[in-house]
Amino acid sequence: MREFATAYGMCAYLLRLPKGKRLGDRPWAGTVEAEQSARRAVRLGADDAVTLCQAGFALAFVVGDLNDGAALIDRAHVLNTNLATA
Repeated sequence: MREFATAYGMCAYLLRLPKGKRLGDRPWAGTVEAEQSARRAVRLGADDAVTLCQAGFALAFVVGDLNDGAALIDRAHVLNTNLATA
């Protein structure tokens, strides 16, 4: 099942795009899906820097969980110091 970790991470990461284009204060319907995908990605790929970075951005930007998001991005950077997105 580990081979799907990056796919879940990318799904969560891509769900940030529609939110970035929204105007106003209405809740965005994709927030729950983004959080579920991000957390599943972390469970499946806890040692994969790309997956952790994607999930971290989704949690921080889409979900608004800055603490978990930043922690995941920091962990991704520790795993791969050359990962530019981290």
